[in-house]
Amino acid sequence: MSAQPSTLILSNRHSTIIENQLIEQAHANLKELTFPTTRHEAWKYTRLTKISSKQFQIEESNIEKTVIEKLSLLKDAYQLVFVNGFFQAGLSQLDANQGITVHSSNSKKVNSTISTEQDVFNALNTVYATDGFSIIIEKNRTISKPIEITHIVKGERNFSATRNTIEIKNNSSCFIVLNYVSIDATETFSNVVTEITLHENAQLTLDKLQQESNSCYHVSNEYVNQLTGSTFSLNTATLGGALVRNTVHVEVNGKLCTTNLNGVYITKEKQHVDNHTVIDHKEPHCNSNELYKGVMNDSSTAVFNGKVYVRQDAQKTNAFQQNGNVLLSESASVNSKPELEIYADDVKCSHGSTTGQLDDDAIYYLRARGISAESAKHLVTHAFLSDAIDKFHFEEAKELITNTPF
Repeated sequence: MSAQPSTLILSNRHSTIIENQLIEQAHANLKELTFPTTRHEAWKYTRLTKISSKQFQIEESNIEKTVIEKLSLLKDAYQLVFVNGFFQAGLSQLDANQGITVHSSNSKKVNSTISTEQDVFNALNTVYATDGFSIIIEKNRTISKPIEITHIVKGERNFSATRNTIEIKNNSSCFIVLNYVSIDATETFSNVVTEITLHENAQLTLDKLQQESNSCYHVSNEYVNQLTGSTFSLNTATLGGALVRNTVHVEVNGKLCTTNLNGVYITKEKQHVDNHTVIDHKEPHCNSNELYKGVMNDSSTAVFNGKVYVRQDAQKTNAFQQNGNVLLSESASVNSKPELEIYADDVKCSHGSTTGQLDDDAIYYLRARGISAESAKHLVTHAFLSDAIDKFHFEEAKELITNTPF
C-alpha cells in the first residue's frame, strides 16, 4: 500500500490519554510506516486493503442503559462500558471493593513500553487512543466478583481506539470478560492495545468474546509479562467481524509459570479471522498450553500462526500447541502454522495441526436415529469444538459460543 497510514483517520477532536512524548514518537513513526502486505511474513495470509483503503472518523455516541442490560453477559459483575472507544460512566457499575482499583484510563495519562517503530497498529493506537481501562488488583486479594468490560461500536466508519492496562499484584487473582459487540455499525474499525503484568503467584483469567457485525474490522494486540509462579489464561471466541486479527505476545519472565491460550473461531460468508500468538519461555520449570479450533463455512477464511520459543535457560519446560479446523464448504479455507523454536535440551514440547471436513459416518449414525440433517451437523460440529469451548471460564460464554449458528 502506497498511502501513508496516518491519513487513515479523518479527524481527532479529542485529547488523547497517552503521554505526549510517546505520541510524538508514534506520530513520527506513522510518517515512515505503511500497512503490512502479504509480503510480510506475519501478515502473509491476511490482506488489509479493506482497512487501508478507507478513511474513518472518531465520533462519540450514546446508548440507553436498557441496551447494556441486554448486551451484558454476566448478571453479577463489575461493569465497564465503552462506546466507540469512550468510557461511559453512567452505564458502568464501579462498586467500591477493598483491594481492587477499576477506572477509566482517561482519568490519568498512560505510560507504555510498547514499541511503535515497526507495528503500524500500535502507532495508530498510541496517536489516536481516546480512552481505555486500567485494572489494578492489590496484593493478597482474591476477587470473587468478575469484571465485565463491554466495548460497543456504533455508526458508520467510526474508529475506536482503546489503550488498556491490567496489573495483578503478588498472590492475587481476578476473572475478566471482554465483550466486543456492535449496534447498527457499518465498516467500523476497532484498534485495541492491552498491556498485562502478572506479579509473583498472580492469576488472571480472561474470556474474550468478539461479536461485532460482519462488516466491522477489529485488530487487537495483547502484551503479557508473567513473573514467577503466575498463571495466565486467555480464552478468545471470534464469532463475528469482517476482518479480525488477534495478536497475543506472552513473555514468561519467571519460573514456575503457567500460560494457557485457547481459541474458538466460527466464520461464514466472507469473514476473515487471523489468530497470531507468541509464547516466549525464558525461565525454567514452566508450562504452556495452546488449543485453537475453528469452523469455517461459505467463502470464509482463517489463519492460525502460533510460535513458541524455549530459550536456553528455560530447561524443564513443557509446551504444547494444537490447532484444529473443520471446513463446512468447498470454498472455505484455513492457513495453519504452529511453530516451535527450542534452544534448551531438557524439555517436552509438541505441536500439531489438522484440517478436514465433518465426519460423514457420525452424521449418518445420528440421522439413522431420527435426528435431522441440520441438527446432526450442529451436534457433530460442536462435538469437535467442545474441548476448546470447555476451557472458557464462564458458563455464559460457553452457552453463547454453543448457540452460535454456523
